[in-house]
Amino acid sequence: MVFLLLILSSLQLPDGGNLQVGILGAEGKYGKRILEQLLATESIFDFRQYEEEEVLKRDILSGKLECGFLFHQDFDEGVEKGDPKRRITFISTPLSVKGRVAKETVYARFFEVYSERMLKQEEDNIFIGEDALRTGELIRLKEYYADSDAVFQLETLWVETPDEMEQEALPLKNHPIQGMAGLLIFLLMLLSQGRKFVAEQCRVDKALNSSARFIFGTAEKLAAGTLPALAGWGSLLLLGEGRGALYEAGMLLLLLVTGSLWIMVVEKLFKKETGFVAGTLAITLICMFICPIWIDLGEIIPAISYLRLLFPVGIYLLG
Repeated sequence: MVFLLLILSSLQLPDGGNLQVGILGAEGKYGKRILEQLLATESIFDFRQYEEEEVLKRDILSGKLECGFLFHQDFDEGVEKGDPKRRITFISTPLSVKGRVAKETVYARFFEVYSERMLKQEEDNIFIGEDALRTGELIRLKEYYADSDAVFQLETLWVETPDEMEQEALPLKNHPIQGMAGLLIFLLMLLSQGRKFVAEQCRVDKALNSSARFIFGTAEKLAAGTLPALAGWGSLLLLGEGRGALYEAGMLLLLLVTGSLWIMVVEKLFKKETGFVAGTLAITLICMFICPIWIDLGEIIPAISYLRLLFPVGIYLLG
């Protein structure tokens, strides 16, 4: 319990609002121009220059950066030769969506710089001989069309949105540390029910009537979860993840009581050992998905917010 919570508390989940992008290797003539435009242009992304590739990759994996762009050493050479393919490497996590938008932002700045090289190349194909005045006029017209609305017209409409300060003040509904602690405690209590398939336990159950068997089983589940609950309570307080010493203790006590009663009611569904193993796995996965541990599906499907109250872990994570 202590080791698991220590590992989980050291993890840094990616921030959904992270808009920081790393740039590495933009040191040549064209690379510096692209970097300057990225830093000067108004954008939703915050571009940061890096010096080492390993640091860039580590920050992406840790969630400090949404993605990164690595300019190869032969980037300027490829632009001069008119062959810029495979000169920039895009680095991101597999599920990055904002990274695709960042790619379009970087490539838009790249094509602004590369368009001059393309213009000069096409000038040689259309006109005979070099003419500095003609080249300068073509570049001037290119910049004019790029900065004016002669080709594209953009109309900005402002719409009302909720106050950003109010959105930031909303508390997070996910409880990864408390949720995993409660899930592990409940799992250990649930696994203790497997003793009923042991021969010695069968003889004890047969010696008791139904009411005494229920009371004995409930006490057995409480005993199985008490030490893990104490370890979890102490770990949460030491890691600073608890919701207050008294409140956390009360919710853990509620988890022990409701978990014991819940298991004694549900255990009647498991007649054989194979069914118990499969049912334990299914119950654990259901709790992990419908309870607000790593993700709150109740924000997407409101009915889940009520469905999770059928499980002790969901009750434990209330408040």
